[in-house]
Amino acid sequence: MATDPRTDTARPDSARMTPPASPRRRRGLIWIGLLVVAVAVVLALAVY
Repeated sequence: MATDPRTDTARPDSARMTPPASPRRRRGLIWIGLLVVAVAVVLALAVY
């Protein structure tokens, strides 16, 4: 899948990151951050 050049040119990761952060994308990043923090807290409590 990764070796197929067509999929590489169709959706390059660099092109997806270059556009300016739209409010919708910012909210998605904030939600991802909250999820990461929640998982970290749960893991810390489980280890504790």
